[in-house]
Amino acid sequence: MKRYEETENISDSSQHSGLSYKTASKYIKEGYPESSEGEDRQWRTRKDPFEEIWVDVESRLEGLKTMGVPRIRATDLFDEYLERYPAILNEGMLRSFQRRVGEWKTKNETAKTPEAYFEQVHKPGHFLEMDWFYSKALKVNIRGEHWKHLICHSVLTYSNWEWAEPCESESFASLKTTLQSTLFELGHLPLVFKTDNSSTATHQLGGGKAKNQKRQTNKRLLEVLDYYGMRHQSIEIGKANQNGDIESANGHLREYLIGRLALRGSKEFESKEKYRDWLQEQVIRRNRSRDGKLNLEKKQMRKLVQKRLPDYERVSCIVNKYGLVRIGKGSYSVPREWRHKKDLEGRIHESKIEIWSADKCLASFSSTANESGARIDYRHLLPDLIKKAGAFANYRYREEFIPGDAWRYLYDQLLETKTEKQASKEYLSILELTLAQGKSEVEKTLYRLFETNEISLELVKKEMGLLNQPEDHPNNVAEPDLDAYDNLRTITGVQ
Repeated sequence: MKRYEETENISDSSQHSGLSYKTASKYIKEGYPESSEGEDRQWRTRKDPFEEIWVDVESRLEGLKTMGVPRIRATDLFDEYLERYPAILNEGMLRSFQRRVGEWKTKNETAKTPEAYFEQVHKPGHFLEMDWFYSKALKVNIRGEHWKHLICHSVLTYSNWEWAEPCESESFASLKTTLQSTLFELGHLPLVFKTDNSSTATHQLGGGKAKNQKRQTNKRLLEVLDYYGMRHQSIEIGKANQNGDIESANGHLREYLIGRLALRGSKEFESKEKYRDWLQEQVIRRNRSRDGKLNLEKKQMRKLVQKRLPDYERVSCIVNKYGLVRIGKGSYSVPREWRHKKDLEGRIHESKIEIWSADKCLASFSSTANESGARIDYRHLLPDLIKKAGAFANYRYREEFIPGDAWRYLYDQLLETKTEKQASKEYLSILELTLAQGKSEVEKTLYRLFETNEISLELVKKEMGLLNQPEDHPNNVAEPDLDAYDNLRTITGVQ
């Protein structure tokens, strides 16, 4: 009331007193309640909801304190009592329970003293920090399917200028791609590249696993930074607060993107490339307000004159007796006519694995992990497997030879009427027919035959009008033209 008498402004008076505009207006018109002015309420307006259990809760807390048990979370304690006393407690009481436990800890000196943080002075052009954060809250869909991706995020700590790239995982490939994308968007080189101690950027010294043991920068990251003339610095082990700048920036960017998606009116994108373009448009929009400080940073940084390094890693690979090459933690198939080559090269991109011989790309696979740990183009091994059909039933990578639900059901149906070897032989022959005639045509034929409850290679050929064509002898199967298969896969969508 005193503030209002001085200013005659209800809005200002309500903000000054911590009241809503509506409440302040009511008090001015009707008078401030006498019982509330100048004194705190010391009585309850309703029954204490924890009255029946609080003696037990205090006893439990005291016992834990006496035993020297580290601080227990009020949430975990509440879950236990909720299970024990479902007739007294409900989930809506959690906040009240946490408050009461906090009061008890404060009174009994068990509450942890809040750690003091010390604001740092950031030097222009000094630090570029990088980290990943999950995109779950964004709920982005690519052609109707939710994309569970990460966002690799980099920030200049002085100006808060930032850049971001969507990625499949917290991998070195995504780090390298985002670092270079950041530098080429910025056009300048910060002095220090700062990260946490994840295995993407650092490794354990001496192969040990001791807690808080110092970690060293990975050799491949050092090679990239040496090329650009930058230094690497990681935070101390167990000191996550030293990564506060990028962690805070992650949260702000995430909330900003959620808001921009809401304004966009849709979380659907035609492709990952379209989404990436949209994401970076939003980052550019955020950076507009940082030009002043960014210009100060650029004056302290060297201009970028280097050419961009390939975003992929090169590794040499040799085809083993299974017709596969080992790249990283996965196995990948190679076209059979290239198996004898000794100079094959694997190229590890952020989202794909390629196999090259000189200047020719032999195969390309998604780097997304699957259960078998392998990526196989069944065209590469099908001619060999047809000759050894008996190996199919227990083949470790059999799932890679099932291009869809229709073929899975086909194999199950064949097993019901034929021996395992016969079923495998007919299935592989129909799979070969799929490559020759196109996936969609064979799929339609299979579904028509499923309705008759009869299925065989002969019936499939008859249904497709191929029965009178000459058949290859089972022991003299012609090898498919893989270049023709490449064209067919492009047209029909066979993977």
